[in-house]
Amino acid sequence: MKFTTLLSRSIIKISGPDAKQFLNSIITNNIFKVNARNSIYSLLLTPQGRYMYDFFVVQKEDDLLLECDSADKNDLITQLMLYRLHKKVKIRDCSREYKVGIIIDSEEGHCGKTYITDGLIFINDPRNANIGTRVIMPILKNVWYQDIGLQEYEILKIQHTIPDCNRDMKKKRSFPLHFRMDELNAIDFNKGCYIGQEVVARMYRAGAKQKTYTITSSDKLPTDVKEVFFQNELIGELLFSIQNIGLCILQTDKIVDQQRIMKVGNVEVNIYKN
Repeated sequence: MKFTTLLSRSIIKISGPDAKQFLNSIITNNIFKVNARNSIYSLLLTPQGRYMYDFFVVQKEDDLLLECDSADKNDLITQLMLYRLHKKVKIRDCSREYKVGIIIDSEEGHCGKTYITDGLIFINDPRNANIGTRVIMPILKNVWYQDIGLQEYEILKIQHTIPDCNRDMKKKRSFPLHFRMDELNAIDFNKGCYIGQEVVARMYRAGAKQKTYTITSSDKLPTDVKEVFFQNELIGELLFSIQNIGLCILQTDKIVDQQRIMKVGNVEVNIYKN
């Protein structure tokens, strides 16, 4: 099996009798979908409906584990503490107790499917089961997989139009629907209120004016040019690329024909279809 250690991930533990009610009142997804057999992907937004943090939520016995970007960990804990108020909830940094990896050629199952074996928690990626199975394991646990490095996993994410939020989105500025977070199972439109809900619901009804797309080329994509043009008109921005495939954000009204040829610098590109 192909395994990659995700060194940039950390674990926060949420515990206490009010843990689920607390999280459900602030995050974009429905925490009551989370149990020993199912995990979710979710966001924490500003009151104006803009992106702040993304994370996975996994249940381990009576506790909830939030798997987040390590660069966000301290700020996310501070934000959760701020919203906790008088609820019976404990929030603890467990990044020295757990590490995270992903098996990228695992058998496909439904998004979020979760099971525990030999102390390891396996989660079919809740965003898209085709990009692998996440593994949360004790920090001292040795795995029997050979670590292949990050590049193959990053290419797989780009192929399925999945952003790395800390890299590709702008905190307190980016709107989640511009990055297809509804399609990545990060938002439950049927749950109760959460922070930023009104803006997200209004944008969902109106339709997002720009969205992420995967683009590809016969040549390597430039690393020093970000603007995407169609017939000399600026229609978007290249967010990240590896070799000849990249993730970009484009104006949706300009992509009526997904066969059209665009340009990034002098390189011709078109929409990638997986």
